[in-house]
Amino acid sequence: MANKNLDIKSVLTAIDPINGILTLADTENQTVIYNDQAVSSASRSVSTGTAAQLIANTIAKVTYVWIKNTDITNYVLLKNDAGNIWGRLLPGEFNIFSVAPSVGLEVQANTAAVIVEYALFQAP
Repeated sequence: MANKNLDIKSVLTAIDPINGILTLADTENQTVIYNDQAVSSASRSVSTGTAAQLIANTIAKVTYVWIKNTDITNYVLLKNDAGNIWGRLLPGEFNIFSVAPSVGLEVQANTAAVIVEYALFQAP
């Protein structure tokens, strides 16, 4: 097993004032360490009827997730492995987040099947 670094950079910029009082110009850099033997990526069709499991709740380590909804019309529900909805990925959106140990990740399309692209990086 070899540990590797994943460098993440986030740039947030809002030219117009937010709530009329401030503008946003922030850049954050973070490096996370992952096990290069526990990495996977795929493009997958996700249906409306049953959630698709991306990370089982038996995974006892933090997993960093990059995910993109390639659909231009329908959103994707983000759930833990118990089926509890905790987020939504709108059409064309992507996100980077970590999944806590033993929680799991499922995705389910809202009104029509969608394609999601994702990469999973498990912490050592």
